[in-house]
Amino acid sequence: MQFTQDHFAKAISYSEYRKHTEDQLNTLGEDPAYKFKDYAKLNLERIKRLEKSVELSDILKSTIQKLSTPLVLVILSEGWCGDAAQSLTIIEKIGAASNGKIDLKVFLRDSNLDIMDQYLTNGGRSIPILIGLDKETLKELFVWGPRPKASQLIMDQLKAENASMERKIEVVHAWYENDKTESIQQEINELLVPYISVN
Repeated sequence: MQFTQDHFAKAISYSEYRKHTEDQLNTLGEDPAYKFKDYAKLNLERIKRLEKSVELSDILKSTIQKLSTPLVLVILSEGWCGDAAQSLTIIEKIGAASNGKIDLKVFLRDSNLDIMDQYLTNGGRSIPILIGLDKETLKELFVWGPRPKASQLIMDQLKAENASMERKIEVVHAWYENDKTESIQQEINELLVPYISVN
């Protein structure tokens, strides 16, 4: 889709997204209708752990520093999403390492279905979705998500087996634990490389 500056009025920063997740957990956590309480709580713990432990690879840092095209990275997400918890912190670190070459814009999926429905995965509203835009023209350059390719293959197989949600979560997060963010860093690096200066 073609983004405009008007779209960004509904975007929030990474820190606002993190606070929104905490606030939602605090205000809705005791409501029996809030079925995502346990997921949101666990995801906040994942985010905090990744914020402390994850370092960007030297290859990715080099690519970020060589960027010649300023970018906007749009992320569709929600705090209860386990894949988002595994990915957003890395994307935020990429933005922080860019010295202003990358702007990060987070959109809450459930409040922005008009955008979400342009980026469905196998017909579903899977998140997170990362959309790379040229900062000047807002032309769409690339789309990534909702998870690294290897974990998507695992998820597709589990769905084919009609695995329970609990089983899917267990297997996919075990994969994330073993991968230690290497796949997401490599995949995003590959997306950024076309926009670097080779001089």
